[in-house]
Amino acid sequence: MAPVTVVGSREVRDLTAVEGAALREAAPGSGPLKLLDRLPGVMWTGADNLGNYEWTNDLSVRGFSLNQIGFTLDDIPLGSTHFWYYNGIDPNRAIAPENLVRITLKPGSGSPEAASYNALGATVQLSSGEPEKEFGVRARQSFGEYRNLRTYARLDTGELASGATGYLSVSGTVADKWKGMGNPGQQPFALFSRDAGEAITGAGGRWGSYHDQLNLKLTQPLGEHKLTLYYAYSDKRENDYADLTLPVYRTAGRNFDNYSDWRAALTDVNEDAYYGSAMSYRRDHLAALTGEFRLADRTTLKLTPYFQHDWGYGDWHMPSSDNGLMTDMQYRRSAVQSDRSGVNSSLVSQHGAHRLNLGLWFEESRFTRRRYLYDLVDWRVAPDVDLSSPATTLLDRIYDTRATQFHARDDILLGEKWLVSLGAKASRVESHFEDRLGVYATNNLVSQSAFLPQLGVNYLADATNEYFAYYAENIGAVPITVFTTKVFNPDVKPERTRTLEGGWRYSRDGLNASLAAYVIDYRDRLLQINNCSLLGTCPSLVANVGAVRKSGIEGTAQWRFEKNWTAFTSLSYSDSRYRDDYQSQGKTVATAGKVTVNSPEWLAAWELRWQNSGWFTALKGKYVGSRYASYTDDLSVPSFTLWSMVAGYECKSCLGLRNFRAQFNLENLTDRDYIATIGQSGFSANEPSGANTYVQVGAPRMGFFSVAGQY
Repeated sequence: MAPVTVVGSREVRDLTAVEGAALREAAPGSGPLKLLDRLPGVMWTGADNLGNYEWTNDLSVRGFSLNQIGFTLDDIPLGSTHFWYYNGIDPNRAIAPENLVRITLKPGSGSPEAASYNALGATVQLSSGEPEKEFGVRARQSFGEYRNLRTYARLDTGELASGATGYLSVSGTVADKWKGMGNPGQQPFALFSRDAGEAITGAGGRWGSYHDQLNLKLTQPLGEHKLTLYYAYSDKRENDYADLTLPVYRTAGRNFDNYSDWRAALTDVNEDAYYGSAMSYRRDHLAALTGEFRLADRTTLKLTPYFQHDWGYGDWHMPSSDNGLMTDMQYRRSAVQSDRSGVNSSLVSQHGAHRLNLGLWFEESRFTRRRYLYDLVDWRVAPDVDLSSPATTLLDRIYDTRATQFHARDDILLGEKWLVSLGAKASRVESHFEDRLGVYATNNLVSQSAFLPQLGVNYLADATNEYFAYYAENIGAVPITVFTTKVFNPDVKPERTRTLEGGWRYSRDGLNASLAAYVIDYRDRLLQINNCSLLGTCPSLVANVGAVRKSGIEGTAQWRFEKNWTAFTSLSYSDSRYRDDYQSQGKTVATAGKVTVNSPEWLAAWELRWQNSGWFTALKGKYVGSRYASYTDDLSVPSFTLWSMVAGYECKSCLGLRNFRAQFNLENLTDRDYIATIGQSGFSANEPSGANTYVQVGAPRMGFFSVAGQY
């Protein structure tokens, strides 16, 4: 099966998907964001090799960042994936990767039916597998360097007397950091009973990261109707890697990290090095019930009510210093809680040449963020923390959001050659902010548009060639960070995009290819300006820098050129520039004509795959061009190329098991030292030295081995 699918089934827009071998052959536990990295126009970066460390997990599509991409799981909106300011759940925590069967990417402005209020740059649809109709058990055990261990097990009920089917899966991953790690690590097989840690506060505390998940899916046919229940539980803790400035990285190298020894941490008050207790913890519940109701011969109503509850915190020991001398050490905890509920609905009806799609999405959410400082028992001796009561409350903020979105689309088949799609949506997002400490005023914002058109056409020239063109408009809700800026602007405008794209698809004799070009008019671009270091709790600055113009061309091809050999490649070129200068604190910042931050001109991916009689191997590569790391382009990070490989054996029936599979993965094959994620705390306007811009370096070479089978 091909590693990447180029979808050409009469789509009016650019669309690619990852499925089949690309999912099975990924390193065990790889997150959905990393799995998209092969696709054209996509850049994934992170400090780990699996795409699971959320603080640095970043995805860019055509230069749009992670918080400008909409995610859904089946029919469940996943909401915002921003690490600290969010009303949603990261895809890593919404589903175990072994339960995924397909990840579909639609670059450009979100499609009309996409239930998201931040999909300016793309929509990503995760599709979970259906329960098996036969009773069975499947399992996968994985081992990797740095004490990486992952266990996955799933029980399928088979078809019951009522026609119902279902599965229950559990999975657990434990891993050490690849640098700066202390002992002891997490218990390998203690699923759902780990040491969440209250971080590393003293003797006996466990280091290391873990992620335990439970997924449940049940389906029940009711005549011509169907009910599907989905539930996901996630319990996740991550030990942090140090955020480095470029001067520190250049001087100390990629292995520089937080200290695992308390006394060593006390002797270094460098702002980039702290005690290794820095960690984050999240616990999530996600539940949805989807009803598919056949109202008439060619009319189906789908309703998906859903609910999500999330809570967690981020902790670290925060030093205070004066003239290079340590004066105090406190323990900082940032606590978050999110409750989100809504209904996603659609009505699809076929009438002759018309396929109508009407939908309504409604969601309410509350996000609470608090931050405390705790005293240590005796910071000069040990890291033990007095958690009985906080010494200081730094933040206590509530964000309420209500989203309503309606869409309508008509796909019209004109003969056998032409398909025309006419669609539009209306969107309204209401945001309310309250600061219980009274530092910032209570305020409200509304981001809305009554008419966002989306038009597309597809021409099927022959059995080999098809052409498409697409135009779409979209808005993104104003980010909630504007409520805590130095000067609140009640008239701030939501970001808006107008996207025009066109392309060609080809399919013949084992060769599938796609070529697309696009132009994006991006208005009222809001930039968050970095004002202080990661130590600080200071007001941010959000500036409307006017317009951004993005244009590019991207292609992808896969070719089965011999019975056992398949080649794949994708190549992307983009030009993304600010069109205006902007005003900041009474001064003009010269950004007009500058390349946008974190937007490489060139991206490329390639793969050569061989398989024969159950044996398989593949060599893969990824190139990311140089990127600017300041708004005036006076700071940049270099390009890099990464290689990886996979090899293994699979058989339908052997060793008493079905679908047996043994696999070995090597990530970062050449052990490349490179800068991965940039701007975790925002970017600066002028930053020639790099002293205030934080980066994360990529992980070194790592090996993983896994064995899987079904019974």
